[in-house]
Amino acid sequence: MQFTSVGCQACPALSTTLKAIQTEQPGRLAIASFHMDFGGMTDPMSTAATNNYRTNILGNFSGLPRFFYNLRKGTKEMISIKSQIEEELQKELSNYPASCGVAVESVYNASDRTVKITGKLTSNVTNTYRCLIYLVEDGIKYFQTNGANDYTHNNVVRAVVSTSLNGDRFNGEVNAGVESTMQRSYQLEPGWNVDNMRVIVSMLTTLDGGKTYTCNNVNECKLGESADYLYNE
Repeated sequence: MQFTSVGCQACPALSTTLKAIQTEQPGRLAIASFHMDFGGMTDPMSTAATNNYRTNILGNFSGLPRFFYNLRKGTKEMISIKSQIEEELQKELSNYPASCGVAVESVYNASDRTVKITGKLTSNVTNTYRCLIYLVEDGIKYFQTNGANDYTHNNVVRAVVSTSLNGDRFNGEVNAGVESTMQRSYQLEPGWNVDNMRVIVSMLTTLDGGKTYTCNNVNECKLGESADYLYNE
């Protein structure tokens, strides 16, 4: 979860760092970029979800940029230092190993600009899970402080499709080896470029009785397309 703003001077550095890690370690990071008003500037890509995450879940931070794994307030305030973000990534992979696989199916209806998303979960263990779905858009040209008037903004969260910021809980426990699905629909706003949009689906678990949530696994696909389960080779 990247928190950024068009009014933030240091935010382009974090975007560059995250892109480099994605290139060097493909398939490890699904980035959701949350925009907010900052530095006296109104950010047209900001959403209400951004402030809700910031104030109610991630420690009510004020400075930008910020980067978080999962939905937990981090022990370190990750800003843009590549080595630090990579170190924390390895800790996340080691300390919170995936116990489930995630697949995504999305169907887009151009007549009413509605997308129907199905998140699919198959777990190695019987556990409780939540499904969290984001719609993100790449390639948005807009001003950026310390960037340019036509700076390219990627991974921009347009909507949290799930009814809860912590994801929607599957009914009861998910049994090991049995596929469970979560389906949600969303009507895209005018001006959103369908061709540049993606669906991010993450499955969350809790390690402390619901006080915080951890991304157990995640997958993503181009809006209107699908992504099968991913496995380490």
